[in-house]
Parts: sequence; structure tokens; C-alpha cells
Amino acid sequence: MKTPNLTWRELAERVPSLMPTESLHQQLQALHAQEEKPWIVTFFSGVGAWFSALFLLPFLAMTGAFNSVPGSAVVGLMLLGAAIAVSRSSTHVFPSQLALSLLLAGHAMIHAGVAMSLDSEKLFFESLTITQVILAAVTCILFRGITGRFLSLVAVPACAATWLIVLQQPHGLHGIIAFLAVATGFLWTWKGRPDVLDVVAWAAILSLPCVVLLIELLHGITWWQMSSTPLWPSSLMLGAILLWLVADQHGGLAVWSRPWFMGFAVVVVIIAALGAVGVLVAMLLLYMARSRDEPGLSVIGHLFLTGFLVLFYYALNISLAEKSLLVTGSGVLFLLLRQMLGRSETLSSSTEAVS
Repeated sequence: MKTPNLTWRELAERVPSLMPTESLHQQLQALHAQEEKPWIVTFFSGVGAWFSALFLLPFLAMTGAFNSVPGSAVVGLMLLGAAIAVSRSSTHVFPSQLALSLLLAGHAMIHAGVAMSLDSEKLFFESLTITQVILAAVTCILFRGITGRFLSLVAVPACAATWLIVLQQPHGLHGIIAFLAVATGFLWTWKGRPDVLDVVAWAAILSLPCVVLLIELLHGITWWQMSSTPLWPSSLMLGAILLWLVADQHGGLAVWSRPWFMGFAVVVVIIAALGAVGVLVAMLLLYMARSRDEPGLSVIGHLFLTGFLVLFYYALNISLAEKSLLVTGSGVLFLLLRQMLGRSETLSSSTEAVS
């Protein structure tokens, strides 16, 4: 018996009958499940990668590469290039973590080379910020790991804020907050946002509370020279951006006539007038988390909201009894406002359903 000769077209037509699509999908899922490693193996693989990078640094130190400015810069560039090469070679746990550790070490060595080449403290922080901007651009373009790109981007506003504080120019921090707030509003409301900008969006929205937390701590606790710096520019700007985002997501100018939005606007205006920048930032995070359905961002927003409320409570220049009455009254007011807005929203929804 001879086997009939089949053309490629005939063979392709007979494959679905020989192996149904559902059966093929189940077999592929079974093979994928067999390839998955236990979490303990994945954990120790990542730890091993960090130890590999950690033991590399003493070896480089014994060679005397850290003793000169060119040596530190060259070693940093070599580590950065190695991190990029490893990240682009594989996506498994060990090479990914090894690439991340090499990337951070490369950043640190390049900054160390910059620090060793400068004598002035102010010039150091200026060069640190400019260097970090360049490193963040290179990392975002060439590095494959999301964590490395995220940390590189977050370090940029942190370096810029530190630079302004060292220069004793705290008013410039309002510009950083404005840039991060506008970038957050644009990136998180962009419906057709490319996937490549996801890490930029997360870096912008998480850098905002970190910078504001730095300002809050230095404004009222440690940096007493900044006590005369007004917070109302940032609070008014954040309040306006928050109202604009909520209105834009709920129908534009028509939403201003709804009771729930009027109550929300009154609360935002009061918080902005009190200069509670951190509370407004936490509200922005919570709103973005709800509109984009991001549970992780919601948890971060609640944590920052609690911390900023505590800082705002202790910053009030009133007696302890008055603080307690204020907190109690604010809680009761917000509960009543929430009940009123919820009832108004329920009535409006039922009216729209009937019509």
C-alpha cells in the first residue's frame, strides 16, 4: 500500500481534523504549566543574581578601578552596558535580576565618578540631576526590565528636588509638582496610551506623592528655613487639576450642575485653601486608581492619604483639644457628605433608568 502524495495545501487543510484547536490549546497550557518553577526556586534564583553582582564589586575594587575619576566612570559605563546586554538576552528570573543589579551598580558608579570630579556641593547636585536625566533616557530606550526603567525615571524628580533644596530655592519645587501633576493627568487619561509609556505613567504618578512628602516633611519638621515657603501655589494647582480630571471624565461642563460634583468641588476648594497638598495628591491617586481600575494604586493612595492626614493634623497650630474636635467634626462632615452624595447619585441613576 502506497502513501498518497499530499501537497502543503492539502496537509494544512487536514491538520484541524487531525488535531482540534481546543485539544491543541489544552496541550499547550499543560506544557506551560509543567515549565513553571516553584516560587522558592524563583526566589533563590533572584537572590543568587544579586549576590553575583554583589561579589563582583569587591573584585573590581581590588583592581583599583574605583581610585580615580576615569576609572569609576569607565566601570560604571561597563556595568551599564553589561546590564543592557543581559536584559536583552533573556527574560528569566536570574538574568533579569542580574541585569537590574548591574544597572543600579552602573548608575551608582557613574554618579560616584561625577562626585569625585567636582569640588562644589551645589555643582555636584546639579551634575547629579543632569547625569540622571541622561541615564534615565538611555535606560528607558535600551534596557528591557520594567523595574530598572521605573527606578531610573523616579530618581530624576528626586534628584531635582534635592538640588533645589540644597540651593535653598524651595519655590522651584512647585514647578516639579506642576510638571508631575500635568504628566499624570495626561498619561492616565490617555485612552490610546501605548504600552511602552506604562512605566512612564507609573513613574509620574508615584513620583508626585514622594516629592510632596519630601516637601511636607521639610516644611514642618526638619527644614525650618523653609517654613516661610507658601504651599498654596501647589495646592490650588492640584485642586484645579483634580476638578478638571473629574469633570472631564463625567461629561465636561455639564457635570458642574450636579449636586454630587458641587459638593466634591466645595471639599476640594476647602482642602486647597488650607494648603493640604499631600491630601490632594492622595485624592488624585485614589481617583486615578478607581477610574483605571488599579487595585495596587488604590492601596498606595490610601497609605499616602493616611500619612498626609497625620502630617496635616500635627502641622495645625492649635491646641490638642481643638485638633481632636476638628478631626471629629471633619469625620462626621465627610460621612454626611458621602451619604448625601450617594443618595443623590442613586436618585439620578434611577431617574435616568426610568426616562
